[in-house]
Amino acid sequence: MPIGMTWPKYLRLIGSSVFFMFLGSQFVHNIYKPLDDLDKFIDKYKDDYEKQTIGVGGQSKTIVIENSKKT
Repeated sequence: MPIGMTWPKYLRLIGSSVFFMFLGSQFVHNIYKPLDDLDKFIDKYKDDYEKQTIGVGGQSKTIVIENSKKT
């Protein structure tokens, strides 16, 4: 706690800082919508990963990940 600041004033300062931090992050989330295309990104990543080949002992082996998409 900073010197010369009372507990109620300090707690108000911390509370308002946390509130405006949450408010700012919600504002950014609503404007830029970072999670809207997350499903497409994950599906593309899985498809790319399935196409990779790994050399094992001079042989190439294709890795396949089972799609766990629930319908």
